[in-house]
Amino acid sequence: MHTTFRIGGTTLMASDGCEEGPSFGGFSLHLSLPTEAEADRAFAALAADGQVRMPLTKTFWSPRFGMLTDRFGLGWMISVAAEMTGAKKDRTLRHNQQTRRRYENEIHGHRQSKQSIRGGRFAKR
Repeated sequence: MHTTFRIGGTTLMASDGCEEGPSFGGFSLHLSLPTEAEADRAFAALAADGQVRMPLTKTFWSPRFGMLTDRFGLGWMISVAAEMTGAKKDRTLRHNQQTRRRYENEIHGHRQSKQSIRGGRFAKR
């Protein structure tokens, strides 16, 4: 492994592939930044010796969004997180809380199932 990312309680590890030559097809990384200035800097740095597929521009979902392929052939989407206010912000927060509760309930239920298997007829003797 060459790098490790922690996302909440999950560990994501990455390494170079075993294939010959670089190949990054089928996905892009999305970098969401808090300000337009930071998005401009990141976009310019990643675009150096790469290919701009869509210049940074205003969209209906973000004050700045653009796509590029960096010099290594890796696809990137750069955006500025749109500020949410009012009812939309409230709906999003409620949705996130409900999703988290649902996820925690699923995890809790899964742990209980494993415990009943360990203590039940499937337990090692």
